[in-house]
Amino acid sequence: MPASINDTNVHTKHHLIKSLIRALYGYLKSALGYKEQHLLYWWPYDEHWHKQHSSIDANASPSFEIAIGAILTQNTSWSNVEKAIARLKQTKLLLPKIMAKARLSELQNAIKPVGFYKQKAARIKTFASFWLRYSKKLQAMPVEKARELLLSIKGIGNETADSILLYAFNKPAFVIDAYTKRIMLRLFKRIAAKPNLYFAIVKDNNNKRDIKPLAKSKIANIFTHLAMQASRFSYGEWQSLFVNALPRSVKLYKCYHALLVEFAKTYCKAKPNCQACVIMQNLHSLTNGKNRKV
Repeated sequence: MPASINDTNVHTKHHLIKSLIRALYGYLKSALGYKEQHLLYWWPYDEHWHKQHSSIDANASPSFEIAIGAILTQNTSWSNVEKAIARLKQTKLLLPKIMAKARLSELQNAIKPVGFYKQKAARIKTFASFWLRYSKKLQAMPVEKARELLLSIKGIGNETADSILLYAFNKPAFVIDAYTKRIMLRLFKRIAAKPNLYFAIVKDNNNKRDIKPLAKSKIANIFTHLAMQASRFSYGEWQSLFVNALPRSVKLYKCYHALLVEFAKTYCKAKPNCQACVIMQNLHSLTNGKNRKV
């Protein structure tokens, strides 16, 4: 087993992680070919529908639709959420005032496609009342205070709160989800086994002056320990990895989160598609002496 990382290596470890996370953004953006404009509006909503119904409820807004979607997507696929959102719109239940006053049975029937619909119906009804009372105040709050308020609502956890803050309120809250954890854990383990992968990602996407010569064995040692630690990370610890590495930017947080989700859905699935993965292709090229730039 590798020796423990001592205090003299802490700075090196932080530098490696920071460089990797910063470089991975440019790497994925280039590899997946998404334009920034697409990534910024990656979370879907229908602005026209809300404008059409603003005469019925002045509180109608795309932000409310995004927030409801963030609650409904818990433990289900987005395709199911889209069906539920469409049914809520058909019955005008996606208007905050109507949703807050609706019978639970009405909401349950509308959102059946998402599963756990009885629990979620109660949650979105509660959230609609919360929205009517606090949405304007929430917009004016610092992100930490706003997050605390959202977490006080039953059924809203860290990921849901940060999704609402980032996409509905345009506040700098980096979202950590299962996709992000899966990608990063697998990447840490791959780098531990093949340190060349670290250089492939970072040299292609960072200023080369930031890459100090390091022994491959040292990189392998650091990432072996990091992979072991990360498997037990809390939500906050995962979030700190990204927040400490990146500029505090709503635009960057939205784009990065969208890239991670799309990459996980395309390549880094529960059963990974490593043969087609652009990251693993780069490692293969390096191994064969071809310094392929993605």
